[in-house]
Amino acid sequence: MWKRLSRWAAVLAIFVGIGVVSSKYVARRILAAKTVHNAAGTVVGKEYVRFDEGMAFYTNDDGAQIPLRPGEQQWRIYYRIDRLPEGEGSKNGWLLQAEQKRVANGRPRVWILTDKDCYDRTPVGGNVTVSYRAASRDLVEVVGVDFPACQR
Repeated sequence: MWKRLSRWAAVLAIFVGIGVVSSKYVARRILAAKTVHNAAGTVVGKEYVRFDEGMAFYTNDDGAQIPLRPGEQQWRIYYRIDRLPEGEGSKNGWLLQAEQKRVANGRPRVWILTDKDCYDRTPVGGNVTVSYRAASRDLVEVVGVDFPACQR
């Protein structure tokens, strides 16, 4: 009877150990996905858009349709991510490859400015700092863009 009980205790200990290790791994992955990093980027284009009666929405970076009122205007800055910070190993290589593929497919990132003066002072070819999260192995979620030309 004691042998049988000790076997069950060993099996239970193994399952508890696997559970602890896997929960730590999952917690690390969740934390890594929520951590914000900074990367260098370059402005590749600019566009002023004024929406009229025929344009009731635009499609954002995530593919969602955003409704707009006629007469609304946007100052768009198109940019690409050039370099990701060192120290993340091969993960940054995958992310940078995904970004290069995105740009090669004609889909640079866009940031909509509300300040026309900032739009006017930001040159094509200028630098930006992109705050991002690595949402997955090949997906960069941008949470902010800093325009040095707009610093006062």
